[in-house]
Amino acid sequence: MGFNTVAMILTDRLHDIKASSDFGARVYNAAIRFTWGEAHRDFLRFREGCIISQAHADTWQPVVVGKNAGYSLWADEVPLEALEAVARALRDKGYRVTKPKAAPAQREEAP
Repeated sequence: MGFNTVAMILTDRLHDIKASSDFGARVYNAAIRFTWGEAHRDFLRFREGCIISQAHADTWQPVVVGKNAGYSLWADEVPLEALEAVARALRDKGYRVTKPKAAPAQREEAP
């Protein structure tokens, strides 16, 4: 099945995309440079947006987009505001979401 790439396109740049002769090449160049751990680096950006995530086509890619940026929820660093938006969306669907008492890296392992 291959891989899927998630890209965020800035709507206010659609006129640039329509007029561009190299939009596809710029998206291609950003997409082939994607590496986990390097997300949100400048080389993943193109004038009209950025690459957010890549994964095998069999894998769901949870992402959140806002403030002219996008984040994979699998990434190590996701802004708190983005996580709160996800929590609100889940609560709206009837899920209970609670914040952990300590950051995952700070929790003690059970014996």
